[in-house]
Amino acid sequence: MTFPSIRTKVSSVSNAPEALEGRTLFAVAFQPIADYGVSKHPEWMAVGDMNNDGRPDIVTVSQVKDRISLLANQVDGSFLNTTNRDLSNPRSVAIADLDGDGNQDLIATNGGKGTSQEGLSIFMGNGDGTFQDRVRYDLDNASRAIVAQDVNGDGKPDVVVAANEKLAVFLNNGDGTLMRIAKYKGFNSRIAEIIVADVNNDSAPDLLAATPKQSGVSILFGNLASPGVPAGTFNSPPVVVFGGRDAVAAQAGDFNGDGNVDLAVANSGFRVSGLNVLIGHGDGTFEPRNPYKTDDFSETVQVADFTGDGKLDIMVGSAVGPYQFFTGDGTANFTLTDEVVGGGSKQRGVDRTVAADFNLDGKVDLASIVFGRSRVAVRLSV
Repeated sequence: MTFPSIRTKVSSVSNAPEALEGRTLFAVAFQPIADYGVSKHPEWMAVGDMNNDGRPDIVTVSQVKDRISLLANQVDGSFLNTTNRDLSNPRSVAIADLDGDGNQDLIATNGGKGTSQEGLSIFMGNGDGTFQDRVRYDLDNASRAIVAQDVNGDGKPDVVVAANEKLAVFLNNGDGTLMRIAKYKGFNSRIAEIIVADVNNDSAPDLLAATPKQSGVSILFGNLASPGVPAGTFNSPPVVVFGGRDAVAAQAGDFNGDGNVDLAVANSGFRVSGLNVLIGHGDGTFEPRNPYKTDDFSETVQVADFTGDGKLDIMVGSAVGPYQFFTGDGTANFTLTDEVVGGGSKQRGVDRTVAADFNLDGKVDLASIVFGRSRVAVRLSV
């Protein structure tokens, strides 16, 4: 069965702002879905160039099969399942060059509470899509969120991991080894997603976590280096910014061009799903806008210029529906303009989704874990 590249354009949506008078809406357009088999029921995915060919590859982790899968990007933006690496009970994965050798490395969390397998696992990349043996760091209660970004300003990617209702911070020593400096408490919720961004413009990266039970985003404000206070540490407890009930995913972007970090937060549930846009004031506070209605059971959100008009747009993916694209006008107002099938050949919904230019044509493409299936669905932009 084949699907058109664009589903029916939506003419009106509850709670969505009206399109600006005289403005032309740019519809998104995608090639037909291409889906690829990976290890059973993948939990998390990440994108990076694992074989140094200049093309972004896809990595997934399967808790059911204790497996890491690598989908290698081919010349035309298609993918080939080339590598499977065993790892007990993996929950999430990130990609970064930890040791500065030019090769991307894998950073994965794995569960198995109380066992020798539980912890943070590092697989140093060889630059050809293969990896060295696992190096393990102690971490209890590792859960389904991870990010690898510089949090102390030394230019080296650090690792921040969700551990149930806590955040664990591992600083990079610069040679590919890590040092855990702290585990931060006070979130009072599982952590569904982690963002590193400077939301109060003090040049110190802050940590933001989508916290469903807290109905929004919880922020740990970062410290600048000072006597007795090293960089890469954070003020606790976290400050909660309202982002709607059951905030399951969040992404950052500057939606109105004022230089401040804004947030897009996806809320999940039956008849309570929605998209909340939070406008940053540059001092760590945010102004919530009226929520946009989305399909039930939202699972993921991505921020990118999907239309190619130079303005940031927002995509929300649902476990039971299509991708929904909210077109931005550059002033932090959005309009639902398109719905596009994203979940594979049976029109299933999606789970974790990433945005990247897979075929290097300068346009934003999407790859998603198909909800409830052992597949990754890729949609290349037209």
